[in-house]
Parts: sequence; structure tokens; C-alpha cells
Amino acid sequence: MTGNVTTSVLALLTLFGPGLWSHEEAVAKLRRTLPLVIGFFVGCAIGAAAATHLGPWAWTLPALLSMAAIPVGVRLPLPLAPVPGG
Repeated sequence: MTGNVTTSVLALLTLFGPGLWSHEEAVAKLRRTLPLVIGFFVGCAIGAAAATHLGPWAWTLPALLSMAAIPVGVRLPLPLAPVPGG
């Protein structure tokens, strides 16, 4: 997430003056990273609101989603890396 925030800020600053990229490149980078940054901050705000209103129960949904993801990971394993020298 740090890279997305950094890229977004640098692209935004490039729109207002000289920067690392051309104007078109900055717009393209901003269009690619800004939705991720906004989504992250919205998620943070929702999590903070849930923690404020629900207290420790706010951890219920993330815990249930994590438990639901375990079978998916078991059924869809990552391909094994080749063994060096094998």
C-alpha cells in the first residue's frame, strides 16, 4: 500500500508542476492507483467505525472470512516451484 500511496501523491503533484512523469503518464498512474488508495482508506474508516460500535465483535467478520478462505486455498494450491538441480 505504501507504493500505491507514494505513486498517487507523486502523480498528483506532477499534475500541478514538473515531476517524474509526463502529464499523460501521471494521469494514467493516478487512474490506476487512486481507486486502490481510496478503497484502502474507506476500508480503514469502516473498520474504525465497526470497532467503535461493535468493540471486540468487530473482529467477527474478518475472522469468518479468513476461515472461509482456507478451503479455497486448499482446493486451489499454488503451483510448486521447480526444484533446483532436479
